[in-house]
Amino acid sequence: MNRGKKIVFVIIALGIVIRLLHWVLPFMDSDMAVTGLMARYILRGEFPVFFWGQNYCGAIEAYLTAPVFAVFGVSRYTLNIVPVCESIVFMLLMYILARRAFGEKVGILTLLFTAIPARYLVVNTVLPRANYVENLIFGAIVFYLTYRIVYPVRNNLLTPDDASSAHISNGVYEEKGVNSGRLFFGLGLTYGLAWWTNFQSIYFILTSFFFIFLRKKLIFFTRRFLNLVLGIAVGGSPFWYYCFRNDFSPFKSIGEEKFTNIATGLKNFFVVGLPVIFGVIKSNRGIYIPIISHLLLIIYVAAFVFILKDRFKGLFHLGKLSLKKSNGMELFIVFFIVFALIYTFSGYALVNTRRYMLILYLSLPVYLAYFIAELSGKHKKLSIFITGIVLIANVQQNIVSVDLFNKDKRKEFFEEKRNKKELFTFLEKEGIKYVYVNDYWRSYNHTFDVQERIIFTEWNPSRYPAYFEGAKQTKDVAFCFPENETVFGQILRNIGAKSYKRKNIAGVTLFYDFKPLEKDYQEIDLSKVQAVSNYNQDEANYALDGNPMTRWTTKLAQAPGMYFGLDLGKAKQICRIVLELGDSPYDYPRGYSLSTSLDGEKWQNIIVSNANWAALHRGKFHPVMTEKNAKFEICFKPRLVRFVKLEQTGRHNAYWWSIYEIELFGQKGYLKRDKVNVKSGDLNLAGYTYRPIELDSHSPIPIIILSHGSNPDGQQKFFYRELAERFARRKYLVFTFDYRGFGESDDPSDITKAESFNWKQDLASAIGYIRGEYRVRELILMGHSFGAALTLAVAAEQDSSILADKSKADKIVLISPPRRMNELFFKKNPLLGLEWLQKTMEEDMKLKALPPKKILEEIHRPIILESFKGRHFAIPVLFVDEGNAPKKDLQFLTDFCSSIDGDITRITIPDTEHYYAAENTLQREEAIKELVKVVDDWIKRGLSEKE
Repeated sequence: MNRGKKIVFVIIALGIVIRLLHWVLPFMDSDMAVTGLMARYILRGEFPVFFWGQNYCGAIEAYLTAPVFAVFGVSRYTLNIVPVCESIVFMLLMYILARRAFGEKVGILTLLFTAIPARYLVVNTVLPRANYVENLIFGAIVFYLTYRIVYPVRNNLLTPDDASSAHISNGVYEEKGVNSGRLFFGLGLTYGLAWWTNFQSIYFILTSFFFIFLRKKLIFFTRRFLNLVLGIAVGGSPFWYYCFRNDFSPFKSIGEEKFTNIATGLKNFFVVGLPVIFGVIKSNRGIYIPIISHLLLIIYVAAFVFILKDRFKGLFHLGKLSLKKSNGMELFIVFFIVFALIYTFSGYALVNTRRYMLILYLSLPVYLAYFIAELSGKHKKLSIFITGIVLIANVQQNIVSVDLFNKDKRKEFFEEKRNKKELFTFLEKEGIKYVYVNDYWRSYNHTFDVQERIIFTEWNPSRYPAYFEGAKQTKDVAFCFPENETVFGQILRNIGAKSYKRKNIAGVTLFYDFKPLEKDYQEIDLSKVQAVSNYNQDEANYALDGNPMTRWTTKLAQAPGMYFGLDLGKAKQICRIVLELGDSPYDYPRGYSLSTSLDGEKWQNIIVSNANWAALHRGKFHPVMTEKNAKFEICFKPRLVRFVKLEQTGRHNAYWWSIYEIELFGQKGYLKRDKVNVKSGDLNLAGYTYRPIELDSHSPIPIIILSHGSNPDGQQKFFYRELAERFARRKYLVFTFDYRGFGESDDPSDITKAESFNWKQDLASAIGYIRGEYRVRELILMGHSFGAALTLAVAAEQDSSILADKSKADKIVLISPPRRMNELFFKKNPLLGLEWLQKTMEEDMKLKALPPKKILEEIHRPIILESFKGRHFAIPVLFVDEGNAPKKDLQFLTDFCSSIDGDITRITIPDTEHYYAAENTLQREEAIKELVKVVDDWIKRGLSEKE
């Protein structure tokens, strides 16, 4: 090994030692944890394009980390392997680049200042921060390839060792293949990878392309340009794939930080940002070493001045779009200028985002190395002194930034480790699977450390929505806050969540073990209500118009004294208010007082909440907060009121106060639910009636008989109970029952006989029971899925009791009836077959054995829709279908409705599924509400004539 290689080896070894010092106590925040979690999901078969929660910032680091996890396991230590290795690669690339451009001496000095750099480069490239070190690597490769194209001939800076990659002509070295298509393809490939990885690559991409243009001004008309474009397409293929599938949304994020003030931007760049990057001052503006740091700043300024003076002629000709007098340093100068202009004027300098300035380390080590190398020719001692100052400053910064050497940091690290172990142990003991955390920087951090046995998720699904959705759908959740949190308890009380546990443990406060939230509310009709506000009164009624796209808003930042009120027209009992926030999830009141009045003059405060920091509302199992269809909820004891006023007591400098829709609720105690028994032959059918208490059962009343679909719970499935309650609120008496073999009803006597499955008799018995017990003003048979097929079959029989009295406006409602049954089960070569139907019936009816195949066709063929094609129906029939059904199913129902005769109506409700989101609390408010409204409007279209 020659002397030069030994020096390179020693310098790289020193660089590795400095970086590994940060590995001993591996610090980790949530950004780093997300990279690790993404790598875990890549091993499970997911293929993310970008960093979770973003439509920019490529996921390349997660893909590189995944195989490391597969081989060495998952931990904070293995998470750091990739960035540490990449930082070593960056050192080598900078050495190769500088050596190629300016010779061995500049190459070694550049390696030295990259291996032992300012602290800011080390801490941001040895930890998994998604793409920063990758962007530097791609930048170094781009500049190296650019030099090979733009400066293929060197006559005085290369050493004899370079002859292996060059040929000699008259004492001049010229690299081989500089005009090859492969070189241009490789450059384009790096462009594409860099652009996908980080938009900050624009700085070196623009610089590189500018110099290639100067070298080959007609490049656009050459085959090499096509190779460059092909490389960009291949390297950036993940990015382009995402763009084509997502309306090119990544480009919309470019320039989100708007420029507003050039003076502030320039100040933050030159006075704040650059000194941090140089290593002159700390991120908190403190000086590292008073004298040394000041000398370091002088050295950088001197280096810049020297380089500008030295390369003045080259820059002058560059202004004429010529490379005359250029030795390559002009590329680094132009890169710095391009960065300074774009960064400052883009607005990122205004928010002082110094991590976006890391890309400058592509040039800073080269500037120092070039300056010192040139200085050493005439002032060797001065160059050694300057080198020493730079290294002393850089070593000191790196040493003091290593947590291992900081007593307080060591204590904090091990204390955090103990607290996490205690917290995780408690949560696992309590069976808590999901934890809401209102601090992003703790959420994914905890999830990674506990290996996803417990999911810590933000309140909003900003990174990985699957975590948030999982928490929303489970009972075993907790809310986690810094220790001794007090405000959240008040917020919980204000939304009606009263039963839960609270515990201080491991430095945090947990709220957990939520009992199911009470569902004792009925919505109040606001069609005749008037809204009033002291801000934007002209649009106040937008909060009552039923249009989710319109809103009332203050159009000003929240401030105390703003109010929104309602005049209900007459006194009504209310106990719950819901503010729909639509697409403005952060426009909830930061503090509020709720007051009510009966006469508009005497007011009484109901709730005063001056510290409110969440748009929280009740979910299926526990309180939730979402960004999509966000809501803000207030609950209190029932009160008889006519006037309601919600006054802002909080303040926010950015967010307005907005209400897309406002909803009021009273107690749901007006519904009465009674269990009854119906005889169907020798079998007992379990049934329930739902009706408003004020509904007089001795007067003629509209009645709905609701038939359930095939499922183990029968009528007790949440969907059917929800439908029954909602129609009962609309002044119907609703009767639900379990068909034989389902739910609480008797099982068939002999499953080997077709007559044991006489479900039509069950429905006829239910009709007979209702007609015997009540004075029926209008009878509506309503069925869902399998129940819809039975309903249609009974309606089709001309001697059915439902048609006995033609003076009644009896109707049929079929919700998501079974479709293509013949194709699925009974045709030759069916799609599913009778075996599938056997197993389904066994599971849904909880049979002790499989029903024989020979009777399945006998009991099902008479009730499938295909059996009624071409029939005339004497009574009105409504078909309601889910919009998200397969296209073949929707087309089948369209064709079937066209084939039958009578008063037939077909309605499809968009963006709904088979159970109309009944199990999803947030969507249910839209899906089931729309379903009930559609059916109710159709039923009542002829009802007014009989009132």
